[in-house]
Amino acid sequence: MNLKRILIAGAFAGILVSGLTGCVTVDTEIGHDMMPLEQQYDVYHMEWDLEDISLEPLTNMSAYSSRRVTLGAIRDKDFGLTRKGSTVFLVPCVDSMNFGTDPKVTGFHLSLCRDTVNVINENQHNIIQNVNVYSLDGMGIEVDKLAYLEDLNNAMFDGKERITRGIPVYNGGDSLSVNFSLEFAQSYMDRFLSLAEDNLYQFDTIPEYIKTFPGIYLCTDDPLGYGGRINMFDLALKVEDSYIAGNYAELKFNSVYDGERKDTSLIFLLGAIGIPDGSDSLPDQYAFNVTEIVDGKTAGKATDAIYVEGGNGMKPVVSSKEIYAKIKESVDEKNVNHIPDSLVIINKATISMPFEFPGDYRYMNAYPSILNPCCRISGYNDDGDKVYTYANLTDASISDEAHGSVDRSNCRYNSDISFHAQKIFGLRDAADSTYENYNIWFLVTFTEITETSSSSSSTNDYLSQLYYYNYLNQLYGGYGSYGYGGYGGYGYSGYGGYGYNNYYSMMMYSSLYGSSSSTSTESSDELDRDRFYGATLYGPTATQAKPKLTLTFAIPKKAM
Repeated sequence: MNLKRILIAGAFAGILVSGLTGCVTVDTEIGHDMMPLEQQYDVYHMEWDLEDISLEPLTNMSAYSSRRVTLGAIRDKDFGLTRKGSTVFLVPCVDSMNFGTDPKVTGFHLSLCRDTVNVINENQHNIIQNVNVYSLDGMGIEVDKLAYLEDLNNAMFDGKERITRGIPVYNGGDSLSVNFSLEFAQSYMDRFLSLAEDNLYQFDTIPEYIKTFPGIYLCTDDPLGYGGRINMFDLALKVEDSYIAGNYAELKFNSVYDGERKDTSLIFLLGAIGIPDGSDSLPDQYAFNVTEIVDGKTAGKATDAIYVEGGNGMKPVVSSKEIYAKIKESVDEKNVNHIPDSLVIINKATISMPFEFPGDYRYMNAYPSILNPCCRISGYNDDGDKVYTYANLTDASISDEAHGSVDRSNCRYNSDISFHAQKIFGLRDAADSTYENYNIWFLVTFTEITETSSSSSSTNDYLSQLYYYNYLNQLYGGYGSYGYGGYGGYGYSGYGGYGYNNYYSMMMYSSLYGSSSSTSTESSDELDRDRFYGATLYGPTATQAKPKLTLTFAIPKKAM
């Protein structure tokens, strides 16, 4: 009986407690009156179609690459013919060479190891291509002034004699082998001897060296029909088990030393900016990779379609003036308390660029994997020439940001530009030239595999934030100003000084200034000037879909 009473009482108590808790309401407004109005914000979400988008060629982009030698050609029915060529300078690996008495050339050979190839259709992967190699000698080209993707092209070498034994061919295999003609080999020997004293050649400087040994240019024949292949070869000297295994040139000869004729050779590094000093590290190496697009798309206002080409071809450019006008219009509409614009916060800004999936899925190979938002900063070099620096907008260290990667499922490219949009909204009555520096260029980047420094995760987190703020200060000239701080000078020293890349990103900035005691292999997004691209996106007047700017902003309820 007692047990029964206890059970009944317990059940009743449970029902009572359940009823009591079910009646309790959570008031999320409690305490809101205690928060100052200037710390309370109204948040708004807006979306607009972007109308002011232009197509512009990628001019004054550095052609120097410290990664690879690129040559080849691809012909496309919609995007014309894309040609790739490369210039490298053959720099001796020693600062002095005794050529002996009566040297006789026996051969001159170039070896390049494949990095990767680029094709639209896989059935073009192993086609046979003729490789044309020319000397820059007698071209009237100031090689120390070479700077940009458009500074050389295949047409400049029309009618010029090749410097190889026969015509080398390449089928996309693991390496390219080129045998120079004996006449070209002898010309190198003669130049060394003309500079030697008592048969001993002493290296001077790179600028002086390339005046006498101006380098070579490599390209391929144009494909007869649609298709083709772009070939990318490693540039850095390849060493395996203390033996040279690739990416070098070798001048072979025999000569009389101490009364006896002996075989010997001179090894050349490709594009080295100095002579090895005997330490474990080699000097930096650069190739000058150029692009020429024939019968491609034309510049102008984008209408129903936006085109994206590779190399120095057309890129979409979104007007910063339109972005400012869209934000200003929306803020004025919602800003009923007349809060100063300087107190408005841009929480999130995203540009979305949709496209129609190609009828042939294989053509997605011609679509960039990343369309990276950048700004182009204009300046002047020491000669008074106008030059440009391209700088990435998104923070590569924040994984939650959209960096412009292709979304194949939803057929669009999404790019977050929140901080840049905040800066644009601060321009107000700036000059047109200032707005031009804030226009958003969409450049093609590619995820490359690189060897990078690594350290503890806590240190990396701290450093990535430090690098991010330093990068923004470099880009925008400090948080208190609206002008670009830039990277100083904007000049280009060319190969005679050293070739540098006038594209900057957060990832490059952190890798440049970071240091560590260990290395690891990982991926990084880098500007892609090598591959073929031919993408068609929906333009401002398209009926199916349009480029959009999506914005979330906050206005304080009261001015501070």
